[in-house]
Amino acid sequence: MAKNAVYSLLILITTTFISSVQAQASFNVVDYGAKSDGVSDSAGAFLAAWSEACRSRQPANVYVPPGTYYISTAGLVSAGTIVASPNFSADNKWISFLHVGGLRLTGGTIDGRGQELWACKKAGKSCPHGSTALIIDHSNNVVIDRINLVNSEMFHMAIQRSNDVTIRSSIVSAPGDSPNTDGIHIHNSNNIAIVNSTITTGDDCISMGPGVTNTWIENINCGPGHGISIGSLGQSSGVEAVENVTVRETTFTGTQNGLRIKTWAQRNVGYVRGIVYQNAVMNNVDNPIIIDQNYCPTDKDCPTQGSGIKISNVTFSNVRGTSATEVAIKLDCSPTNPCTEIVLDNIRLTHSGGVTAAKSFCRHASGTASGVPSKRISHNQNVQILFDPFLSCEKCSIGSLGSSSGQQGVDNVTVTVTVTGTTFTRTQNGQQIKTRAYLNEGYVMGIIYEDPIMNDVANPIIIDQKYCPGNVDK
Repeated sequence: MAKNAVYSLLILITTTFISSVQAQASFNVVDYGAKSDGVSDSAGAFLAAWSEACRSRQPANVYVPPGTYYISTAGLVSAGTIVASPNFSADNKWISFLHVGGLRLTGGTIDGRGQELWACKKAGKSCPHGSTALIIDHSNNVVIDRINLVNSEMFHMAIQRSNDVTIRSSIVSAPGDSPNTDGIHIHNSNNIAIVNSTITTGDDCISMGPGVTNTWIENINCGPGHGISIGSLGQSSGVEAVENVTVRETTFTGTQNGLRIKTWAQRNVGYVRGIVYQNAVMNNVDNPIIIDQNYCPTDKDCPTQGSGIKISNVTFSNVRGTSATEVAIKLDCSPTNPCTEIVLDNIRLTHSGGVTAAKSFCRHASGTASGVPSKRISHNQNVQILFDPFLSCEKCSIGSLGSSSGQQGVDNVTVTVTVTGTTFTRTQNGQQIKTRAYLNEGYVMGIIYEDPIMNDVANPIIIDQKYCPGNVDK
């Protein structure tokens, strides 16, 4: 591969390795004049070793022996393109930085040329998993700025076992049907920021695996792809946790999912908590809001024990746009470890098909909803409503009607709330139609109520045509 590189910034690096150390061409920075005394400027030696590695026609690494190296300039700045071999191999990584502090990568394009491997996978042949184009591993204080990652064989970028990494103003691009081409994957890392970037892939735009804490994601355009996902978690043994994640100012276009949390339905230990989703726009998204604790992408030999991952304290706020499917909100939580403290605030989602109403599906979850479209309907026809899936409401009502002169009608309303594990609890009424007992004209027709569950409800099903709430001036 070839790359046009210069270096900038002032920084002291203490490191063991840069790139992967395998049975391949190795370029030792000491051979190019680097000194591990922490005083001598080794920038020229690092640049020379990197340049030689980039010119190599075989897999290569830049090796930095243990020690402290003073680098007067330690940023990689590129206006060129690094191109992978079109012939895929069994290697699981292509460009990697290991045990690096203070790394800066700026500009340029990294082209993984994954088309041949994708074709192999689509043909059902025996193929390797593929290489991740860029890996930051066991590193700290890293900034990746204005990088273009294109057509990786597998993940485009992985941040693992690292701290204080910022990715900004970057573009990730692969076709929507390219398999397993996650944009940016994070796991076992702390204090990660991904901002002002556009990601189009065949898998998750951003995925967060076990051990992710204190992550900030902002101003992301995602699509096509599978959305921004936490998980999947719970497939392997050991504690798997994700905590303190903020995702805000995002736009999803034509994606399979929008904001997603996914875990496997098997006995394990872990949690997802302290998650905030704010200000998201959905453009024809299959699953705008989804918690899936029965995740099993192949639908074969799926576990059914119930996920041991506890999901709590998750907020979805100011989410608007269109759902490509009827179910705009799906909260499918664990029967053995139900979701708690789920907050839905100001959700404005409609079904882009326009024929049927947007629906909510909720199982084994509890929480609150505010600012969702009103559950009180009157003076309307052909109403489509996305209801509060928690049904912690007191007035899930049609009406009241007939309190004024003239014709008043409600028709063709579908109140379809699929709830198994969430209920009307200790409410005054459940499903209610109410009219005033006046001489007037109007109608209520074509109403469907489906699958509610009532716990200690005063009037679970009520049609009240003598409605008079104050019992005054009857």
